[in-house]
Amino acid sequence: MGGGYSFPMVTLPRERVVVVTGANRGLGYETTKWIAMLGATVILACRSAENGRMAIDTINKEYEEEKKKGTPGLCDYDKLSMDVMELDLASLASTRKFINDYRDSGRPLHVLICNAGVAMCPPEITEDGYELHFQANYLGHFLLCAELLPLMEANGQDCRIVLVSSFMHLNSGFDSKRIQGIYPYTLYNRIIHYSNSKLYQIMQTYTMKRLLQNSNVSICCVNPGWVYTDIVRGLGDYGTLMYWSYSIVAWTGFKTMYQGATVSINAAVSPDKPEAPYYTNNRVGYHSRTSRNKDHQKHLWTYTLECLKPFMESETWNRLASFNMGGENGNDN
Repeated sequence: MGGGYSFPMVTLPRERVVVVTGANRGLGYETTKWIAMLGATVILACRSAENGRMAIDTINKEYEEEKKKGTPGLCDYDKLSMDVMELDLASLASTRKFINDYRDSGRPLHVLICNAGVAMCPPEITEDGYELHFQANYLGHFLLCAELLPLMEANGQDCRIVLVSSFMHLNSGFDSKRIQGIYPYTLYNRIIHYSNSKLYQIMQTYTMKRLLQNSNVSICCVNPGWVYTDIVRGLGDYGTLMYWSYSIVAWTGFKTMYQGATVSINAAVSPDKPEAPYYTNNRVGYHSRTSRNKDHQKHLWTYTLECLKPFMESETWNRLASFNMGGENGNDN
């Protein structure tokens, strides 16, 4: 991955299947559009199938516009290959159903882009009893990765998992006794809960990179940077601090949706498989010592498996639970 706001306009075969969560809007929409326009089959994993179908219609219209403009590198299909599947990551039952339905579809899977998420939301506990940011951004995606991994390993081709994290993880420490960080309402901090969920994605990446050594499946985290998306659902009532933070960044310049999405697209389509755990602006990016701490990674891995045991197949759970993470002390480089 070479840096900057671009990605290689490579031709992708229609047989290469990519799943993008949260694909009907924002960064997920932009990621879906360009990967589909390069030729791959893209599955839009969305909470609303209707919104997903509307996104497909709009992408096909934009594809026609790009062809008229003579944009180089596009596939030459009359219509792009896309489909919609419902997925609500705030529900482990919905996530489990998506996994079962995807397996039953008979489709292969080559790239899983874990893009969906929530940010800065008011206090909310999901139907499964977990803090919303923790489940929607981290726990649900972990279940997807774990249960779809055998499908990716089985096809023997270059397969990739891309987790969309954030520089906001730098706000977080790690407390093994408060991994979800659920506090009384008066102490609830939206920034910290969001940042924790992004930290956990990087920690997951490190552990899974060890699990997947010598495998055909690679995993990395990407940071899209400051992009003005509508993911920040709760921002309007959050108060002066976040208002002025976003105002200052808007004045100095947000990234466009396209610029923010290029790091995910690059990780998914580049002929050079991503080797580093974390990328910013399509370059290896700085990430915290906390995220690299092996002892913290082990605590998080164990806690996550405890949370997901009722929703994981026993074979998957046993494989992950018995995985020897190696030297638990110290930091990854």
